Amino acid sequence: MIIDKAKKNEFLRFCCVGCIAAAIDVAVFNIFKFFAIYQICVVMGFVISWLCNYFLSARWTFREKPTKQNFAGMLIAHLVNLLVVRMGLMYLLVDVLGINERIAYVPTLVIAAVTSFIMVRFAFKNHITSRT
Repeated sequence: MIIDKAKKNEFLRFCCVGCIAAAIDVAVFNIFKFFAIYQICVVMGFVISWLCNYFLSARWTFREKPTKQNFAGMLIAHLVNLLVVRMGLMYLLVDVLGINERIAYVPTLVIAAVTSFIMVRFAFKNHITSRT
C-alpha cells in the first residue's frame, strides 16, 4: 500500500500537535487534581489543550485558514470525544471498575487521540458544518 507523501506529512504534523496538546492536557489535569474532582480536571485539561490544538491544527497540521466552519466542526468532534470517549471511559474505569484516576486517565487519552484524528480530519477536510 502506497501512502501519499502529503498525507503522511499531515499525519506526522497531527501527531506532533497531538503530543503538544496531550502534554498540556496532562499538565492541566494533574495541576487541577490537587484541588478538584477528576471530572473538572478532565474538562479543564480538555478546554485549555483544545484551544491550542485548534489553532495549531488549522494553521500547521491541515494548512487551513481558521474559519467558523472548521472551528465548529472541530469543537463538535472534540466535544463528542470528551463526553463519550473520555468521560465515558473514565466513568467506566474509575467508578465502575475502581481503577485509580491517574492510571485510568492514560488509556482514555490514547483512545481519544485515535478517535480525534479521524473526526478532526473529517471536520477540516470535509467542511461538515458548511453543508446544507
